[in-house]
Amino acid sequence: MAFIRSLACFVAIPQSPEFQAVRQAVFEALDQFSVERLDLSYLSTNPSTPVTSDIVERADFVIADVTSASSDVFYQLGIADALRKPTLMMAQREVTLQGDLNRHQLLLYRPGEEFKLTEYLRSWMADIIERQQQRNAPARAL
Repeated sequence: MAFIRSLACFVAIPQSPEFQAVRQAVFEALDQFSVERLDLSYLSTNPSTPVTSDIVERADFVIADVTSASSDVFYQLGIADALRKPTLMMAQREVTLQGDLNRHQLLLYRPGEEFKLTEYLRSWMADIIERQQQRNAPARAL
């Protein structure tokens, strides 16, 4: 009997209070699709997963907020990029992205309009999930 693993998303959003509503919007969208949330808090609850790269590798896709230009978030994005994870970067304002990160989609959102963010995330995730399912579907003989 085959087991179906649920999808997982690495969430690279700063933990500071100013991003709490954004994190909640992302979590609501993930919960709608029963996608497991992974972030750095996973390190403290799962000692068998000792490094950030292991957590990012376990994720099927990544959602990151680059508003604050956090070096931690950019490090996590670099890992995701190297692992070729589908990634959505978002920000509250236009930001300059260096190197290969500038080829990723950047979603601009306004603080206080998290409901719009949640709606967009639902649409984006539905597309990502459909692609994952197509990729994991068994090939059919022609």
